[in-house]
Amino acid sequence: MRGRGSFARGVAAWPIRHWRGSLAVLLLAPVLGPAVAVYCLAAGAHAIDKSSSPQARGRIRLRDTLGAVAAAVVPAAVYGCAVWALRAVAPSSHWVSWIIVLEVAGLVGVVAGFLPAMYVFGYSLGVAEAAAAPSRLRSAGPSAPRRQQVLRPFRRPPPGSWPSRR
Repeated sequence: MRGRGSFARGVAAWPIRHWRGSLAVLLLAPVLGPAVAVYCLAAGAHAIDKSSSPQARGRIRLRDTLGAVAAAVVPAAVYGCAVWALRAVAPSSHWVSWIIVLEVAGLVGVVAGFLPAMYVFGYSLGVAEAAAAPSRLRSAGPSAPRRQQVLRPFRRPPPGSWPSRR
């Protein structure tokens, strides 16, 4: 039981130990929440568009593309729903209620958008790599035994082949 209590205590004490970072996230949440949502939408749409190119089409799986679509849409949807729900709860037209709504919705957007943003970033890198490398290392060919495929870069060239090292 010692592990559970110490883990919960450690998680609860983390914002206190890192109070500067927690304060920065809290103050910048109204800007960071929508920024994460816009990044996910823009980068996700760009990566999905690039993944439909002929160079990357054969290397990107449909499952990964659907995950990227979800990761691109979820943060914006969560942020929009949070703003809408909080405005329904705090219907006052006073400017303080707008600040509270944007602060809480921003925190929700940052928390809900962090992992999808990382997924979209990784998916973008994977799409760029797939589009840049039209052919994977096919030096030994698919019919060669696995041992020859692995050892091919370390073998000596046959005598008389170019470039000759004599």
